[in-house]
Amino acid sequence: MIAPKELRLGNLATIDNPDFHKQMKDIPVIVNGINLTQDKDFPASSASISVTDGKFSYSQFNEFISPIDLTEEWLEKFGLRNSETGYEIIVKQTKFSAIRAKGFFSVGLAGPF
Repeated sequence: MIAPKELRLGNLATIDNPDFHKQMKDIPVIVNGINLTQDKDFPASSASISVTDGKFSYSQFNEFISPIDLTEEWLEKFGLRNSETGYEIIVKQTKFSAIRAKGFFSVGLAGPF
């Protein structure tokens, strides 16, 4: 579960609902709507989250939405490459880097702006 205030439009997330949309478990979806709401049948939720997989749209209460951890695998999928100091990508002479330390990533930009 993720709190609605931690979500942003465009975030990647997954649906983990054992009763509905079981086929979507572990499939990345994009958040495209956040509607703060209460439902007596889902007391652990405080929002209805709209997501899309690029083909279909789904709506789930936030108790069934999970964030995707930023792992080395995801950094590589986003185009970053491992270097001596961490992961980095150079876009138009601006270097974006992500350095892993103690299980966390430090993210930075360097170059002419």
